[in-house]
This record gives sequence, C-alpha cells and structure tokens, in this order.
Amino acid sequence: MLTPVNSLLVASRVAGSGIVAETSAESVSVGTMRLDTPRLRLTRDAAGELVPLRELRSLLPGAAGSPVDVAGIEWSGGTVDFTDSRFSPPLRIESPDWHGSISKRAGDDALIDLSLSGGTVGAGAAEITAEWLPSAPRQLTRVALRVRDLPLVEIAPYVQAAVGHSVAAGVLDGTFRLSLDQGRVAIDNQMSIKELQLRQAAADEPGLDSALQLAIALLQDKAGHIDINVPVPQQRLAPDFDPFAVFGDALAAYARAIAETPFQQLAKLAGQPQLSLDHLAFPAGSAEVSADTAKKISALGAALAMRPQLGLTVLPGYDPATDREALARQKIRLHVILAASAAPPGQAAGEQSIDFDDGRVRSVLDEFAQSRLPANRLARISNRHPDRNTAHYRAVFEALVDNEVVDDSALQRLARYRAQTIIDELKHAGIDSERIRQAERIWTVEPDAGRGAIGLSVWLVSFDPTDNERIGLREADPDTIDKASRPDQRPGKLNRFG
Repeated sequence: MLTPVNSLLVASRVAGSGIVAETSAESVSVGTMRLDTPRLRLTRDAAGELVPLRELRSLLPGAAGSPVDVAGIEWSGGTVDFTDSRFSPPLRIESPDWHGSISKRAGDDALIDLSLSGGTVGAGAAEITAEWLPSAPRQLTRVALRVRDLPLVEIAPYVQAAVGHSVAAGVLDGTFRLSLDQGRVAIDNQMSIKELQLRQAAADEPGLDSALQLAIALLQDKAGHIDINVPVPQQRLAPDFDPFAVFGDALAAYARAIAETPFQQLAKLAGQPQLSLDHLAFPAGSAEVSADTAKKISALGAALAMRPQLGLTVLPGYDPATDREALARQKIRLHVILAASAAPPGQAAGEQSIDFDDGRVRSVLDEFAQSRLPANRLARISNRHPDRNTAHYRAVFEALVDNEVVDDSALQRLARYRAQTIIDELKHAGIDSERIRQAERIWTVEPDAGRGAIGLSVWLVSFDPTDNERIGLREADPDTIDKASRPDQRPGKLNRFG
C-alpha cells in the first residue's frame, strides 16, 4: 500500500458523471466531478509564489497536458488550508465548509469560471468568484474576494505589512477585485472596518505612527466604523508583481494623504468640501463672528461631533497691520465723539460715525491735532487742503489714526477674545470642552497673508487599547511655533507629533 506524501488534494469521496477512460492514451475524461469534504493545501513560499501552483492547475477543468480531462468540478463541504511562509513564524489559516464549482466555458481555449463560498477564521465568511483564460492568464484574469466578519487579529501579519503595526482588535467586511487585462493590473476595493485598535509596540520598538493614528481618527465614526475605498494606481504586470505589496503601499499612501489634510477631510465630512477650515477670519479690530466664519465654525462642530477621537487647538491671532489700524481708528473715533458729545441719545459712541461737517467735531479735531500731531504733518495737511473743508478734517482724522499708539497687549487681548469666541461657539454646538483648547502663544499674521487671524490644528483624543489610558501622543506644542524658522508648522498645516 502506498501512502501519499505532501498531498495536494485529499477527498473522502469522489464521484463523477460521464467518465471515459482511454487506457491507450492513459487519460480519463470526466463531464462533472464532485468532491465531497475535500481538503486543499496551499503554501506561499518566501518568494511569494503559490506552491504547488502547477499541480493545482493540472486539476482544473481543461488543463493542458493533464491526464484527466474534467469539464467541471463541484466542491462540497471542503476545507482550504493556507500557509504563508513569508512571515516568521509562518501564517496558517484554515477555512472550513467551502462549497461551489469550477467549470469550463464551451469552446476552444475557453474561459474558466470559479465560484466558491465558505467560512473563514473565527465566525467570518468569504466568497470568491473568478474567471481566467488558462492559456494566457496574464491577458485575462478577474478575481473578486468578499469577506464578512473577518477578525483582523487572524491576519495580523498582513495588516502589519500594510500599515507598519499589528492589530489588537477589529473586524473586516470587504470586497477586493483583481483584474489582469492585456498585461495591465487593476485593483479595486471597498472596506468596512469595525472597532479597529492598533497594538502598542513593545518597549524596544518604535511607538505607534501618529500620522496613521490621526488618519484613523479622521476616518472612524462614533460607532467605531471605518468605510474606505483605497485608490490603487493601475500598472503593467511585472514578473515580480505582488498584489499584497501593491495594495499595502496604496493603503499606506492613502493613510498619509488623509493625515496630511485633516481639515479637508473634516470639511468633506461636514458636507462643505469648499471650505478651508484650518483658518478663520475676523473683521479688522473685531472679535465678532462674520457670516463666513460662522459657517466654518458650524462645519467644524458638525465634523468634530462625528469624529470623537479628534481634539482642536485654537491659536489666537491678529494682523499687526490691519488690526492695529482698526483699533487705532476705533480709539480716535471714540475720543472725538465723546469729546464732541456727538453721540445721539441711546446710541453707543463706538457705533457713531463722525460727521466732519459738524463744528464741534472740527473743534475737537483741531485740538487733538495741535496736541498729538507733529508740526510738519499738520503743515502738509494744510498745504494739501488750505480751505479747511471736509477733506481737510478727514485728513486730520486719518493722521491721528496713523499716529495713535496701540499697545501689543491690546492686540493680544483681541486675539484671545477671538479664540475664546470660537471655543464658545463650538461648545454651544455640543463639542466637549476637553476636546478644545486655546494655545498660550499668540500667532501673528504676515501682511497680505489672506488667511484670517485664527489658526487651527488637530490633536488626538484616543486611548491605548492595552490599558485604556490616554496615549502619550500629542501635537507639536503650538506655543513653540516659530513661523520664521519652522514654516512646516504654520497653523493650518498638519502638526507633527512627538
């Protein structure tokens, strides 16, 4: 009795229909072969090749050179044992209870169709459909894999190869499609991941990649679900093509792109992709919220409510030129109106415009000009406007504004008022106060920057899955930002984590 060694396929029962044996040609022709409770053993070697792929192909319907000609195979209650030797230790997966068929389409050199479904590790399930041209698989092969409730810890080596970290928890539902058409490769996918938790590195290993964590926080909703479609560039089929490596590289690039554009992602999440949420503008010299800023704050609040792992830092800011001029203008206008007693009853002096034709206003401006303006400045005004008309007094007012000193403390106070206004609005929108903080340092905006007076950055409010304590990762301290020497850490750009 011979005992099979390194058996590829073992079945408890084989049944066939339309079997024809031709002993002279040493061949067997089978219409349909049924395999009951078979066990298929596949191995992927260290080079990424499926072993023994050649022997497996010889069992498929219509395989060239095979002594058995099979038109179709029915697979019932089978098990697939898969070992991937690229990893150390090797990854072993046993998938039970597979059913389906492999059949050859009519005609010479016809396509092979495959449809199998069964269980995966844990309580998961999977389905594979495929078609390919046996004589030229590089010219035409299409494979679709669908998985449901697949525990990611069971395929942790693949996760670690793709994102650089292993997983502590998570369940995957997904569809993956591979297409080879005339030597070009296309990979499509749609994934839904539930309750993903990355595993903290050991003490002698690097910590969790903060950009990856930020990407997860930007993608994971309140229920702990992540729904993504990773764009994979099409490419020519190379001899060393590895779909696992190609998809892993695309996934890593996708995560980096998400992490580097947090406010674009939040704007899309809020349904306002056209908004630039990383900066907020205020009227010159004012902490009042404009309509545009109110719209942005509303979008930020909506997005943050949907992404509970994110926090927001508000960086107080002012424009040294426009805000100084606006505060000086407010100050001079107030002094003139109060000195002239020109504010009507019931109207605040700060809201009253100046009537340069009013005699009392002109008298006050003359007095202020004599005591506050240099003689040469007054002379230039008189030379330009010798008639002392409205234009003359308007010029005097502008000269007083230019000459007025505005302390830095007033500008810094304005910046903090603005930041607190944003924080108060977000709290009013329902965002927990622990998720919003105001930076200590004041951010000054360069002239003509056109980006508004308030900068924003995001930080992580996530937890270490191993001990449920706050992760020791946070954004680069905004109080140390030096925009002249560190332009990569300007507000509005992703702050690197340390």
